[in-house]
Amino acid sequence: MDNISPLVRIIISFIVILILSRTRLSLGVAMFAGAVCLGWFFGMGGGELPLGLWRGVSAPGTLVLVFLVAMIIMLSNVLQSSGQLKRIVAAFTNRSRKGIFPLIALPALIGLLPMPGGALFSAPMVDEALGKRRVSAEARTAINHWFRHIWEFWWPLYPGVILGLALSELAIERFIIAAIPFSLVNLAGGYFFLLRGNRVAKTAEEKKGPNKGRFWREMAPVLVIIGTVAAVALVLFLLRRTILPGFTPPRYLAIFIALPLGLLTTCLQNGVGIKRFVSIAFNRILARITFLVCGVMAFREILEGSGAVKLVAKELDAYGIPLLSVVMILPLLTGVITGIAIGFVGTSFPLLIALLAQGGVGDILPYMVLAYAFGYIGMMLSPVHLCLVLTKDYFKAGWRGIYRLLLGPSVVVGVVAVPYYFLLNVLLN
Repeated sequence: MDNISPLVRIIISFIVILILSRTRLSLGVAMFAGAVCLGWFFGMGGGELPLGLWRGVSAPGTLVLVFLVAMIIMLSNVLQSSGQLKRIVAAFTNRSRKGIFPLIALPALIGLLPMPGGALFSAPMVDEALGKRRVSAEARTAINHWFRHIWEFWWPLYPGVILGLALSELAIERFIIAAIPFSLVNLAGGYFFLLRGNRVAKTAEEKKGPNKGRFWREMAPVLVIIGTVAAVALVLFLLRRTILPGFTPPRYLAIFIALPLGLLTTCLQNGVGIKRFVSIAFNRILARITFLVCGVMAFREILEGSGAVKLVAKELDAYGIPLLSVVMILPLLTGVITGIAIGFVGTSFPLLIALLAQGGVGDILPYMVLAYAFGYIGMMLSPVHLCLVLTKDYFKAGWRGIYRLLLGPSVVVGVVAVPYYFLLNVLLN
C-alpha cells in the first residue's frame, strides 16, 4: 500500500462508505466498515485497528457527543409528539409575509447553538414548514443543512472559530468583522440555489399575522437552551477573568447543561409525564442514530491514529504547490475528511500558520479568512459531517441529489472568498 498515494487511499475509503450506505446496511455500519478499510490501507495491523475503533467509540468526547445527540432526538420526539413543533412552525409562519422565511430562519435559529448534530433538531421544523409541498427529500436535506450553518464562519461559540483564533492569535473582533460577510454570501447562495432554484419560493404560501406572544411561548424550550448557553458562557468568562484565570472548562459544558433544561421545559409545557416521556423519547431512531454517531467517531479516530491527514498534508507540500493554493486546498481537503470545523482547523491551520511565518507574511488575517472559507466548503460537503449524515438519514435522501444541490451555494462561497482575500489584503496593507 505504500506505493499508493495517501490521498487516493482516503478517497477509496470514502467510496466504500458511500457504496455501503446505498445498500440496506445502516450508515453506522458503513462508517465502521470505512474505518476498518482506512486502517488497513494505512498499515494499522494486529490489535492496533480494533484498539483504535474502541478508542473512538469509548472516548469521553464520544460519550458526551452520544448524550448530546440523544438529548436532541428526545427533544425532537417530544416536540413532535406533543404537537408543539407544529405550533412553533405555525406561529412563526404566521408572523412572516413569505412562507419561505421559516425555511431559512428556523435552521438558522437552531444554528446559533453550537451543538453537535444540531441539524437534527431543525430538520423536523423544516419538514413541518414545507408541509406537503412537492419538495424532494434531497432538497429538504440541503435546505436544512445549509441554513443551519450560516453562522459557523464567525460565531464565537463554535469550537472551530475559537481554536482558529487561538492558533492564529488574531483578535476576536478583527476576525469576526472580516468573516461576517460570508454569512450574507451563504444566505444569497442558499436562496438562489436551494429555494429559488427549487421553486420553493414560488410554491410557498403567503401568510401573515401577529401572534407574537404565541410564538415566543411555543419557542420557550429553544429560548431556555440559548439563554442557558449564554448564561454559562458569561459565568465562565467572568470566572476566567477573576478568580480562576487558568480555568479551562469541559467542551460542550454549556450545551450539556442547556439541553436537559430545554427538554424539561418541553415536558412541563405539554404535561408529559415520565411514563409518556419514556414511550415517546426512546425508539429505534434513537438507537440507529446513536450507533451512527459512534461510527463517525470511530472513523475519525482511525483517521487521526493512522496519520492519514498528516500524510496528505505532506504530500501536498512535497508537490511544491504555491502557498496560496495550499491555503485553499489543505483546509478544503481536511474539511471533507473530518467533516467538522474544529477538525479542519486543528489539522490544517498549524501547518498553514507555520508556512505563512516562513514566507514572511505580516498580517495573516486575509489568509485565515480564506482558509476558513475553503475549510467550511469542505466541511459542508463532507460525507462524514454529522449534521449532513443525520439530516440525510432523517429525510431518507440520496447522496447524489444532495450534492447536486449543495454544490451551487458551495461554489458561490469559494468564488467570493478568493477576490475577498485580495480585497482584505489591499485594505489592510
